[in-house]
Amino acid sequence: MWKKILIGLKALGFLVLLATLSVFVQIWSHMQIGEGIANSTIKFENIIDEEVGSVLFAGDSTVFGTGASEPRFSTSGLFASDYPMYEVRNLSKNGMKLGEFADMLDSDDGRYDLVVMQIGANDVLRLHEFQNIENDAIRAVEAAKRKSDKIIWLAVGNVGATRFFPWPVSNFYDYWSRKARDVFLRTAQKEGVYYIDLYRKKGDEEFNPTGEDIYARDGLHLNDYGYSLWYKEIKRVVEEKGLIE
Repeated sequence: MWKKILIGLKALGFLVLLATLSVFVQIWSHMQIGEGIANSTIKFENIIDEEVGSVLFAGDSTVFGTGASEPRFSTSGLFASDYPMYEVRNLSKNGMKLGEFADMLDSDDGRYDLVVMQIGANDVLRLHEFQNIENDAIRAVEAAKRKSDKIIWLAVGNVGATRFFPWPVSNFYDYWSRKARDVFLRTAQKEGVYYIDLYRKKGDEEFNPTGEDIYARDGLHLNDYGYSLWYKEIKRVVEEKGLIE
């Protein structure tokens, strides 16, 4: 009897090992694809001679436009299409974290009519402690406020709902995304900036009514359609709050 139990436990352990290896192989494969996408992306800017104002998009790969088929389909590119008389600046870096954001903004000497900051996703991906996330988020928002009186902030959606992480890792990242979202909402309210809540449960039909895939080939970065959904939220806040003319 004990011999059969021992054999069963060994078999179970082997299956667990195979499942774990499968998860890591899938994540590694997605990382390689994502790196290739990031290396081939060119960020969007719209520099014009006679602008009526200037807008800064700043942050991580979601500002850089990683995953979009063309720079004009990123959030900054879509904004420039709707507001062509505004100069659009882009300060962004793939993989940027909240702790780096303030230093990047402080190195820029510009002043803007509006700052759209898209930052926070990489802190969730790297499972930063929530207290550290909050401290860095406060610094990031304060740096943005030194650049403009009007701030829109998009931090992160639901990392666990992406195709990047297989189950059960996806459930863990769903939890981390929700907890970080609470931190971001609290920080935005305290600092008086417009926060766009991008967290959605997997398969949310209200946010994505067509059910179309919103992710690029790596399953993590946004595709053109995904960026259009994010931009739709940005434009809604701009128009509802009258942030620019």
